[in-house]
Amino acid sequence: MENIAQKKWESIDFTVYLRFALPWALLAVVIEIIFRILALRSGAGFFGEYKEYIIWTVRIAAIVFVSWRQLKILGSNTAIAAIAGLIFGTTIGFVSSIYVLIESFKAWKIFNIFSETVFMAILCAAILIVVSSIFKFKNKN
Repeated sequence: MENIAQKKWESIDFTVYLRFALPWALLAVVIEIIFRILALRSGAGFFGEYKEYIIWTVRIAAIVFVSWRQLKILGSNTAIAAIAGLIFGTTIGFVSSIYVLIESFKAWKIFNIFSETVFMAILCAAILIVVSSIFKFKNKN
């Protein structure tokens, strides 16, 4: 049995994941905010009626892009996918919920900051883990 005292422990450098996921998350949030502004200005127009569909399409496209980029740059490791997904989803959820709170302040939207952040973090991590697992399984066969 291996002696645990002899094992060398290294700290995790989270800046790699931040540099990997943060710029793309901020770009996705900027695109989402632009669509939200267009929806406010158009009223009952195309952006106004289909605002949530467009926003979720942008979010899903960003998640797909980040999962593809994660596979290409960082490999098909599920732990790496989970961390990158959590950072990416947390950023998207937090920034977009802050913008929604500022856009039209209502007291219940304060709770949306926490729920949107957690939901997007879990969703992004789950999608990146599934994609990474599929590609890892595909490469074994």
